[in-house]
Amino acid sequence: MSQSFEVAGGNGRLYRLTQEEKDKELARLAGLLERGQSWATPDKLHDYSGFLQINQQFIDWIQASFDAQESENMRMNWKGFVAESSQGSKFLKVQDAWIAKQPSLKQFIADGGQATPRVASQPQAQAAVEMPQEDIPF
Repeated sequence: MSQSFEVAGGNGRLYRLTQEEKDKELARLAGLLERGQSWATPDKLHDYSGFLQINQQFIDWIQASFDAQESENMRMNWKGFVAESSQGSKFLKVQDAWIAKQPSLKQFIADGGQATPRVASQPQAQAAVEMPQEDIPF
């Protein structure tokens, strides 16, 4: 899975594992299981391996979009396209991230956007606790 090409921030690639890669991963899982990692069973074998390219503009876009939300959770969506490498192997291109009610990543970058952090809400002050002298342990 040695691919050498540039991928823009916010985009990624997923490659289907070859049988050789699956065999290596099964051997790795077996080794972990032997060393006491009870979760490392053969059913944990994955079908794809890949990456998501992260850059500062992508982080700023996520932060700006998150700061514009009302809730503490936010959903980011991607589009996937089957593509073919120059060697002829197929992979899944993950690109065109978007967040509802927010400008696209491409638009955010084109506008020179940067994240403006949301003002943190102040924790409510706790009332001072009065302890009678006899309750103080020293």
